[in-house]
Amino acid sequence: MCSINVSGNRTKTLSGSFAVLHRRWSQAARFARNTLLSLLLSALSAHSLVAQDEQANLPNMGDPADQILSPAQERALGEAFMRQVSARMKIVDDPLLNDYLFGLGALLVSASQQTRSTFTFFLVDDPAINAFAAPGGFIGVNSGLMLAATNESQLAGVLAHEVAHVTQRHIARAYAASKTSSLPTAAAILAAILLGGSNPQASQAAIATGLAASQQLQLNYTRANEYEADRLGIQFLARADFDPNGMVDFFGLLERRNTLDGVSPPEYLSTHPLSSNRVAEARSRAEALATAQQRDDSMTFQLARARLEVLTASEPARLRATVDGQLETAQGIERQTLSYTAALLAHRAGDYRRASELLEQLSEFAPDNISHSILSARNSFAIGRSAEGAAQFALLRDLYPSNVPVLLAYAQTSEERGDNDRAAEALRDALQLPGNHLPATFRTLARIEHKRRRPVESLESYAEYYALIGETRSAINNLERALKQTDESSDQALRIAARLQQLRDEFADMLRQKGG
Repeated sequence: MCSINVSGNRTKTLSGSFAVLHRRWSQAARFARNTLLSLLLSALSAHSLVAQDEQANLPNMGDPADQILSPAQERALGEAFMRQVSARMKIVDDPLLNDYLFGLGALLVSASQQTRSTFTFFLVDDPAINAFAAPGGFIGVNSGLMLAATNESQLAGVLAHEVAHVTQRHIARAYAASKTSSLPTAAAILAAILLGGSNPQASQAAIATGLAASQQLQLNYTRANEYEADRLGIQFLARADFDPNGMVDFFGLLERRNTLDGVSPPEYLSTHPLSSNRVAEARSRAEALATAQQRDDSMTFQLARARLEVLTASEPARLRATVDGQLETAQGIERQTLSYTAALLAHRAGDYRRASELLEQLSEFAPDNISHSILSARNSFAIGRSAEGAAQFALLRDLYPSNVPVLLAYAQTSEERGDNDRAAEALRDALQLPGNHLPATFRTLARIEHKRRRPVESLESYAEYYALIGETRSAINNLERALKQTDESSDQALRIAARLQQLRDEFADMLRQKGG
């Protein structure tokens, strides 16, 4: 998962320190009908809460929407939403894939030319074709959608649409349009999620309250927000030099899948309903903005898609047989992509010799490719060439000192070799950079600091790990323990005390929200 300010500047993300990294972890919710999660999404997602009148002038930033739901409240609402669904969904926590999505998102948020929103992008291991923007700029993309996209502009088109939902603050506008004075719908449905597992009666009561309010808001549903997200998203695509037809082409892909006999409509259509007028209008806008200077699919996109296919494969042996067969006749970029796929599959299956052969061939195509290089270094260790692997990782770190996947891979290998000092240094360097700040990174750092006999630093890292997965009480406990072991006049104690107070305030707010 990765977060970025809407400016697109990687140096201005939330990831500069422990004090702001605690909100990184989230997992996406599937839009399943007739479940608590679908109620939460129907009330909170930027797709289903829309303005009352399609032809009305939508409020500007700072108008009635701000009076109902401030940007800070909207972000807090999104974080609460993500905490509740995090334990129920499976996120794709691969650093290379998160880094790719971060980079793609950065291009689009920069093209949005807004300055007040914060975005968090993440992949969900779910074959359904779906994507969504939750409150506060949390944008999730299902693995099924990324694999269904036939080119990078289609994937960028979906992300651009979701970015537009966030920059236009459609949730806040929905509350303003419905004259809702606070967040009762959100609070009720969040309570249903909180109480659903342990108190069915309380859960049913919360559902009833939330459903009644949700139905009232659904009565106000029009196509205005979807049209606006299309219009702005197409602009973002064009400014970022993607093919603005990418969004329309993806619509066409969904429509073709929807017409297949015996196949359920893609989930994306349940929250992004298409009409012939909407598609026609989007196509007209895209054609007007199309230029000859559009970027081609990046090799990073091709490799990321291939990597995702491998990591989410339900039958890797069958996929490996298919890819090996396709390699026999493939040429050019297709051959490079298939060779990487085959090498990754071979490595994961323990066939390190085969992986080594494929990686040697890949080095001729793209000797400086980071995805290839990381896999090659890992494979060198697996095949017993430890000195070679160590040299490869050392070179990678020298060449790419600000690359998060490189630093995390280097840290993992350093720990495996018993070099905990280098592992800790690499992890801390990674956490100072924008990009992939997953809970596992903090958990690993906590473990390594314990090995280094640095108990306070270990407890701090565990606290951030628990904060990221929504276990705020555990995070507070760890910081309280850390504070007791620290000189109260030191800078470290002041830092811990400040973070502890922040978490205590958040926990108190969460309890108040839960209590209604």
